[in-house]
Amino acid sequence: MNTWDHLAEQAHRLLTRPSRGDLTPSVTLVQSLHKQPPSSPAAICAHLETASTALPQIARYARTGDRHALLMAAVLMRHPLRRIADMADPDGYRSSDRDARDNDTLRIFFEIIRTAADPQLLNSRYLYGQTLKRVLKARPATESPAVAVRVDPHSIVLDRADLGTDYDHTVTLLQQARDRRIITALEHDTLRALYLTSDVFSPSTAARVLGANVSAVERRAQRAIRKLCTFYDGAVAA
Repeated sequence: MNTWDHLAEQAHRLLTRPSRGDLTPSVTLVQSLHKQPPSSPAAICAHLETASTALPQIARYARTGDRHALLMAAVLMRHPLRRIADMADPDGYRSSDRDARDNDTLRIFFEIIRTAADPQLLNSRYLYGQTLKRVLKARPATESPAVAVRVDPHSIVLDRADLGTDYDHTVTLLQQARDRRIITALEHDTLRALYLTSDVFSPSTAARVLGANVSAVERRAQRAIRKLCTFYDGAVAA
């Protein structure tokens, strides 16, 4: 289940089977957008013109402490927000973890709601435009080592696979890169799984070890290799 389906499922429970204390003003308002209780999470209103009538008031509720207001706003805007997450990083080269990209989009969306000078402006068109603008602006520059690029996985930095003893060059390189925060712990584990688990380069085997899909492992490895190459090239140049 992806982030957007999970939000819709949470909202559906609130709209159709609220517990005591869960029937907050934002929940009541979204209930009023439906002639009948939504039969499923997918049936929750996502028509943007209708959502626009509720979003400014939901923003006011969010500012006065309604704990379900941001969820209600997100579920009304879930389809456009999902498109924004896709457009911000269509190939996953900023982050191989889809949930992380979706959560970045939600974080920015919620920030706009919390900080807008005039909640009355927060219709669906405004929220879509501002969220897209800020999500795109937050992307790393294309030359940044935080951006993965399409590279040969048999990188010059990691040009051989081996069984990885404590004294092995590759093991030491990856451990040092992780400890110095050149790469993340997950990127470290990904490169170990790719290059050090056997003498055959096998993304599918690494994906099984990591419990991820092959494309996610490949993109994560590409991003990590880019960071290593950038760091060690710079170190040599210095």
